[in-house]
Amino acid sequence: MKEILKGIVSSCLGFFLAIIGIFFLFLIIGSITLVSNKPKSDSGVLLLDINKGIPELTGNEEISPFDLESEPSVGLRDIQRLIDHAKTDETVHGIMLYGADVSLPPATLSIVREALLDFKTSGKPIFAYSDYYTQAGYHLATAADSIFLNPNGAIDLKGFGVMIPFYKGLLDKMGITMNVFYAGNFKSATEPFRRTDISEENRLQTKEFLSDILEHLVEDIALSRKLKKEKVHEIIETLAGRKADLAMESGLIDGITYQDQVDKKWKKALGDKEAKLISLSKYALRNPAGLTVGQDRVAVVFAEGEIGYGESKKGTISDKKYLQILKKVREDDKVKAVVLRVNSPGGDALTSDIIWREIELLKEKGIPVYASFGAYAASGGYYIAAGCDKIYAQENTLTGSIGVFSILPNARKFFNDKLGISFDTIKTHSNAVGISPFFDVNAKENEYMMEMTDHVYTTFMDRVATGRKLPIDTVKNIAQGRVYSGKKAIKLGLVDEIGTLDDVIKAVAQKAGLPDNYKVVNYPEVKENPFTEIVNMIRAASEDDADESVKIFPTKVMETYGLFNQYHSILKEDKPQARLPFVLQN
Repeated sequence: MKEILKGIVSSCLGFFLAIIGIFFLFLIIGSITLVSNKPKSDSGVLLLDINKGIPELTGNEEISPFDLESEPSVGLRDIQRLIDHAKTDETVHGIMLYGADVSLPPATLSIVREALLDFKTSGKPIFAYSDYYTQAGYHLATAADSIFLNPNGAIDLKGFGVMIPFYKGLLDKMGITMNVFYAGNFKSATEPFRRTDISEENRLQTKEFLSDILEHLVEDIALSRKLKKEKVHEIIETLAGRKADLAMESGLIDGITYQDQVDKKWKKALGDKEAKLISLSKYALRNPAGLTVGQDRVAVVFAEGEIGYGESKKGTISDKKYLQILKKVREDDKVKAVVLRVNSPGGDALTSDIIWREIELLKEKGIPVYASFGAYAASGGYYIAAGCDKIYAQENTLTGSIGVFSILPNARKFFNDKLGISFDTIKTHSNAVGISPFFDVNAKENEYMMEMTDHVYTTFMDRVATGRKLPIDTVKNIAQGRVYSGKKAIKLGLVDEIGTLDDVIKAVAQKAGLPDNYKVVNYPEVKENPFTEIVNMIRAASEDDADESVKIFPTKVMETYGLFNQYHSILKEDKPQARLPFVLQN
């Protein structure tokens, strides 16, 4: 009987593998055919249709292998590189911005916008069109020579604000109590579980950094659209972008037109040059990152996403993964300098300290380590960089948030009163079953939790004081879980300079005394699976000429799901955390 079953299983497995093999064979044959039939002309206009998030490093994001509709996201560093390359590329005659659903953190958006402004120095035109503009989409579009809007479109230019849901009332009704332990008066991540409104401390810090970010937006619009800053504030206050004619009267746009009409405009402006649109992902395949011949290396370690203990997904920061990366970097004798590129709202405090230690080991070896902050480098994100020799940020980076919290739910009443479920224990020692969500936290357990939270907070502040060479009393004053803009962080000594990632790479290479031909190596090393590579090859080869039709697929953000996911990541941890309570979108 066993032999019969083994035969059946073997036959089924063989059939299944054969089907997969045939499927891949057809994919390969199809891709070869598409490539062979592809027009030879590669010149045209570079298309930036940014309607989803941008990872710091190309491919460093968790995606479904069966998502065949979306093009792979080109990373922020590669976007900068490709726009810079296009500036001198004779096959690229300009850039077209289609940006209906742009939703990026302000600091990320600023990097792309600066790259576009630099591209304009080539004399090549940048056009922008959208059926409607989000605030971020319009901010990006102000880098263009001309901005056009659909006759029935609008510009959602309204300033910055936050709306925070509070769950305490609901939890009280359900009979669930949140035992909250936090260190830092401004550490607001726990407020939705212990309050019914925004605290004065949180209101103060949020108003301050939102004002800094708004100032950056207003200055960019005023400069690009040749408007006074007072006028821009008036436009924002009166929602003067709410209708196309009002946007035109206010000087926000250059024309009101449909997409087919604006397509004719920019094609006419190009004259006899090829007007075919080239997607960013296709252009990236055509222009992979070049390699220098130098032996000396600058390792750029991209630490992006939430910090979690034992996490393994792309786009997250874990102890195991980054221990391996930093150890590999430390043991590579060709690596003479390191840049820690941080774009993280924080997370697990233990993992943050483990990574901090690895940075110290790099420094002990005599390797200079500089930090470069992206959109966020707050809480645990700041922790991992606190010991770096030098820290760079952008003016609208969100950083600081030096504070710690722990949350333990108590659902005893909910189970007893609502579900009729009760729990009892048999223990050899008083703490044998641990702090449980099915029992009230007693005075001793409360003392233990607060002690642990305070210990992590004290350690965090010590790391900052030592790394930033600041008196501990100064750190205690500026910590408190308070969030700062990069502009403010410089004044406080938490950041050394304003600068881009490229600025940091050049600075640390100079510090290490490297020749001009040093090699930049990125970590983590992102490898695509063969299935994804084949799909990407087919997609690039079969891309329709975009001068026939430009397809824009707006992607609506599921805000409610996003909030749930955010708080789920907070509540699933039972250890002290150092993280931001939000993710800011422009």
